[in-house]
Amino acid sequence: MIILDYLLLFFIGSLVGWIIELVFRRFISAKRWVNPGFLTGPYIPLYGFGTCFLYLFSHVNVFENNTYNLILIVFLSGTSMTLIEYIAGFIFIKFFNIKLWDYSNRKFNIGGIICPLFSLIWYLVSFLYMLILNEGMHNLTGWFDSNLAFGVVVGFYYGIFFVDLLISFNVNAKISKLAKNNKIILSYEQFKIHIKEKAEELKDKQSFLFPFKSKSYTFTDLIDSYTNKIKDEYQIFKQKMEEKRKAKNKND
Repeated sequence: MIILDYLLLFFIGSLVGWIIELVFRRFISAKRWVNPGFLTGPYIPLYGFGTCFLYLFSHVNVFENNTYNLILIVFLSGTSMTLIEYIAGFIFIKFFNIKLWDYSNRKFNIGGIICPLFSLIWYLVSFLYMLILNEGMHNLTGWFDSNLAFGVVVGFYYGIFFVDLLISFNVNAKISKLAKNNKIILSYEQFKIHIKEKAEELKDKQSFLFPFKSKSYTFTDLIDSYTNKIKDEYQIFKQKMEEKRKAKNKND
């Protein structure tokens, strides 16, 4: 029963996380509809694990004082999410040359994988979960334990999820190989946007669910054009830095 409960929580967290990331990219970061994450379907495992940790730590009852317990739970949950984020990001960069997200423009970031701002957000999410959602999630798992017929829906979800996982890792293997051949760390989201821009140039219709598919370009073509774009942007950046350095020396 406990395993089934956590499977349900992972399912809910992954789905809600995907919706949050979708909205975030549309209205804040990319300013367009971009299918978030490295999987095709509506799920982001990072949020699924986060939900499971929140539910797990919500049972912590070390102190007699409830406020102290709440502080401990928020600390454990927020820290766990930061560690999961770092481990997942590090593995993809180290072994696949792929950066699933990029915090390089954030202050005090570590490898562009984690940063204080988003760690603070994880702590805030943990606090809001305990304040608003915790009781409801426990009620939900209680309902699920009494209505195991709903397990068919959860099972159907995991059937699709694992098929998607296999297909997505196959696609990622191709992207990883080309990224290594070009000696670059490929930003997953920026690469998706690049493909979308190339499709718009030729007025090709691009699939939202399959952002790496292109009617007019091969994978190799897309990686090559993305690599050249990165190099051009780096040269422009170097030129601007050099101009600033010269201007500073002149003023001195």
